[in-house]
Amino acid sequence: MSRETSRGKACVRQLGKAFKVCPQAYYRSRQRPLREAEQRRRRQGPWASASDLEVGIERVVEGHRGWGVRKVWACLRREGLIASRKRILAVMRAKGWVVPPIRERQESARGGQVLVADSNRRWATDLTTAWTRKDGVAAIAPVVDCGDR
Repeated sequence: MSRETSRGKACVRQLGKAFKVCPQAYYRSRQRPLREAEQRRRRQGPWASASDLEVGIERVVEGHRGWGVRKVWACLRREGLIASRKRILAVMRAKGWVVPPIRERQESARGGQVLVADSNRRWATDLTTAWTRKDGVAAIAPVVDCGDR
């Protein structure tokens, strides 16, 4: 399909209207056809098998226990093992190689409050401002004894 006309070069939209095809069909016709081997490779993809992925993740995590899913995923891609981050996360969770999120660790440890057994051992302070008629804006610093809450 040529875009040359008697009035000059036609745009893809005009060709589509004239031949009643979408613009994608024009661009698809301009691509070189894939060989059968390329088509098969494209369908299968270079995805890593489950056993290869598990061995690769174990190898990466073994030297770096603190690494998260994204860093492990990037290392595996550099080595040629291609998988989605969600798949890597699922394997790491199943093996117990993922550290729980910070909010879960904090809430389970203390439940959102500071626990103190005795009075006068720990104090909590805060600073805020309030508007008053006489003085305008005034600073307020409340102090709380954590043992006598």
